[in-house]
Amino acid sequence: MSEQDLQEANILLPSELWDRMDLHSTVNRTELLGLGGLGALAAGLMYFGDGTWWTWLGSVLFFLFFVGFYVISHSAVKKQNRRLELMYKALHNHQVKE
Repeated sequence: MSEQDLQEANILLPSELWDRMDLHSTVNRTELLGLGGLGALAAGLMYFGDGTWWTWLGSVLFFLFFVGFYVISHSAVKKQNRRLELMYKALHNHQVKE
């Protein structure tokens, strides 16, 4: 796929926004690190639980880890999309005034 194909499909930002876009992640790293610890704890409990109730506790914690990971990732994507919408609107308003 060429660059022009990607621009026509609205996958790439307009070239006017390339130097204005912040390239940092919008994911809260502290939450993600804590969530990673929960996932590691859950995996350890499932492994060392040996079929006892610790294994089931690990399974529940691992499910909560997946739900938390989804929530954090999805909110970061929504935040990034809102930022892009604001930049598109600002660019469009600037072009209309000229």
